[in-house]
Amino acid sequence: MGCCGTTSRKTRRRRRRASAAARPGEAGSSPADLAATSEQAEASSPEGAPNKAGALSPSMSVMSSRTVYYDAEEGDEEYYSDNDSHNSEPEKPSLWDVLTGTFMPKPKSTQAPKFNPQQAYREKQEQNTAVPGPGFAEPADTPSPSSPSPSFKPDFGASSRRRPPTDTGSTSGIECWEEADAASFMIRGQDYARTKKKELCAGSFYSLAGVDIYSFEQKINHIARHVRLPEAPQLGRGATELPENERIPPILVINVQLPIYSPAIFGGRTDGKGQSLVYYFTLPIGWQPEQVANQAALKLLQRFVHDGTEAGGEPTRDRLKLIARVANKEEWYKAAPLSSAEYRLLCNYNDKPLLTRPQQKFFKGSNYLEIDIDVHSYAYIARKAFSGFIPRLSTVVFENAFVVQGNQPDELPEMVLACARVSRVDFHKVRPFPGQMRRTISHRMTMVPQRTASGELDFEAARNVEPDS
Repeated sequence: MGCCGTTSRKTRRRRRRASAAARPGEAGSSPADLAATSEQAEASSPEGAPNKAGALSPSMSVMSSRTVYYDAEEGDEEYYSDNDSHNSEPEKPSLWDVLTGTFMPKPKSTQAPKFNPQQAYREKQEQNTAVPGPGFAEPADTPSPSSPSPSFKPDFGASSRRRPPTDTGSTSGIECWEEADAASFMIRGQDYARTKKKELCAGSFYSLAGVDIYSFEQKINHIARHVRLPEAPQLGRGATELPENERIPPILVINVQLPIYSPAIFGGRTDGKGQSLVYYFTLPIGWQPEQVANQAALKLLQRFVHDGTEAGGEPTRDRLKLIARVANKEEWYKAAPLSSAEYRLLCNYNDKPLLTRPQQKFFKGSNYLEIDIDVHSYAYIARKAFSGFIPRLSTVVFENAFVVQGNQPDELPEMVLACARVSRVDFHKVRPFPGQMRRTISHRMTMVPQRTASGELDFEAARNVEPDS
């Protein structure tokens, strides 16, 4: 007995040894079995080598089912297994608790694992390609993250209204649209190469079907995939019998991307919060190429649609130009109001054509062609001027006409491709696009950063990749 009334360690060992020997029918419990086991252990162990039980006698290595695994010296702690398995040792603690006088295991780390974009992409792909189990039915209003669901596609023209027929004023109307008069635009005539004089246009190829104005946190390309387009008109037999490289799409979509953030002189960004002014045009019902009086403009349009090239090697699509004008110039000058310098600037550039290249993109569908004009990428001076006009656009009536420029005599006279008029829109109150949140989040979750030549991950290149439809 110890001085404190506790049983000594050697006494406890003797009692356990006697208790094990007294158990009937247990293997290795009789003195004869212990002696035989001791002799076998001594014979199999090399001279001077420690046995399995450490510093204990060989007979103690197989005392009972409650096997001693470690007891190197008199003062060391003893470790016992809680079962009859002799193949694996229990985990040994590594920290000493000074309060309780016992060993404690190391605490597990609470640090969050590092984000692995490649692993996240693989997990997301596995979720998208997983086969639903029995009894699983995906909700009808839950689209696949890889592409917008038709339930999230608004109808074309849902964000604005056509000008009422009863509104007969030349510049009246609030937040509405109508087709502009193509015959009021000045274009290059038949003798422009010699005289440099322009003439009034004879008409346009397309008619206006609708207008949308939506706000976005970031500009969106190929918006035709995210709206329900107008029904394609039934064209005449001559149009359907044209060769594939000469056919004209029955629907034309023009997406003018307007920034509303302040531009910067150096290191300015080319994406951010803004609006999209979207025009939807269609060919007339029963349209046939033989009915077009201006065959020179028709051939130029065919090369433009099918991304042809001119004699000099330049792409035909680089000839697209925009004619923008303010229809109520005097009224807007007083209502805005505009300064004298701003009014002179308006008079100098009003109704003047502007080539849209290189800030343009083209997207082609089964029955439509979309043209995206990126004002976010315009020069600083042009964006600065537009930024100053944004708060005062709620009283302006503006018209836009789109023309494919003719340079050679066999490409003249020009003809307006399409035109539209929009009246008194407050760009600070434009509604957000209904499907933009789901589409943006889906694209960000499936972005895969590419590795550069130096082995670094390039996240910027992944952001610029357009998501598949």
